[in-house]
Amino acid sequence: MTGDWNARAGANLGIRTQLRVLLRTEFRKCSGSPVEKNVIERGVMARILNVVLTEPNLERLVELTNKVLRSRVESSKAEAGVIEREVVDVRKRLGRLYDVIEKGELVLTDLAPRIRELRDREKTLVRDLQAIRATASENGAKLVQADEVLKLLDGPQRLAISRHAIAA
Repeated sequence: MTGDWNARAGANLGIRTQLRVLLRTEFRKCSGSPVEKNVIERGVMARILNVVLTEPNLERLVELTNKVLRSRVESSKAEAGVIEREVVDVRKRLGRLYDVIEKGELVLTDLAPRIRELRDREKTLVRDLQAIRATASENGAKLVQADEVLKLLDGPQRLAISRHAIAA
């Protein structure tokens, strides 16, 4: 009889009310003490670090990172090659303009705007070329070694990583 009444009463109560009643009774039944959020987070992070930061995973990460860095270096070299060809072309044009002036075929005042334009273009290209080369050498110098990463993850550094991960 009581079960029928509870079923009818439960049907008449809203979902939220049913949940509240259930939670209150469940909390009363639990004899364990509550655990702080930080303790749970630390435990989860430690487990993740021990599972994720394994030697094979780190070696794969290093391999993929170096692959990306090498591809950036290669694309920078290709881009530098294109710019170098443009610089050579601009210098050839300037040389031809200077030859025309030396031969007296045209007056300097006629060619001055074009010479100024080509010189500005040359300066811009050289500046871009230097920036690309600096980036390429920087990316090449950043290649990662798996053994260095593994050394960093022994002892206090691993603790520092876990603390950083928990803080984030």
